[in-house]
Amino acid sequence: MLHTTRARLLGLPASISLRQASTQTTPTRPVSTSTTTDTSAAASKTTLSDSPSDSEVRNIPDTTKLPWNDFLHLRKQRHRAELVASVPTAALGFLSGFGYFATLEIDPSQLVLGLDPLIVYGGATVACGGLGWLLGPTVGGTMWKLAHRKKQHLIEAREREFYEHVKRNRVDPSKQSFNNPVPDHYAEKIGSIKDYRRWLRDCRAYNRKANWGGAKGDLKP
Repeated sequence: MLHTTRARLLGLPASISLRQASTQTTPTRPVSTSTTTDTSAAASKTTLSDSPSDSEVRNIPDTTKLPWNDFLHLRKQRHRAELVASVPTAALGFLSGFGYFATLEIDPSQLVLGLDPLIVYGGATVACGGLGWLLGPTVGGTMWKLAHRKKQHLIEAREREFYEHVKRNRVDPSKQSFNNPVPDHYAEKIGSIKDYRRWLRDCRAYNRKANWGGAKGDLKP
């Protein structure tokens, strides 16, 4: 009623005056985005994409770690790459040795190191192939690290932690026997959490046999 009387005195329609009054008396409530921003920021800090950029990897906090299954899967891939790389390097070494020794002139009347030259050169050719096989893991491991260089610092951090677990739980190889072999002393066959638990069970079984029925959890410190 007061708004209508005031509008008549000012010469304005009552509907406009009421609309202005309602607009003035209704405060605008700001929308808070702090919660959404904080949540998205927290998620971005702890989430690592499958193919992160170099800047994303550099900005990862020190608390970020690879899940154990992902690390063990990558570790298994690295061992596989090292093994596969040994095949071409061994073939390359053998062919290189064969190409070199096959061009040498052989005098059957003269011995080499007191042996027939064919035997010496043949053995040297096979040795070149063996040298290539030994170099294979180094070549394969280097190529694998280059392919996963964006996550290399995360892998190395988990590698150190995994080595401490292995060193703490592996068995004493001096107590092995024909009926009680050492269960994967360097844990090279572990490729998942399931494999790691199986390895722990094998270590416990080894210790029970080695200690003539020792305690189930009797592991080396």
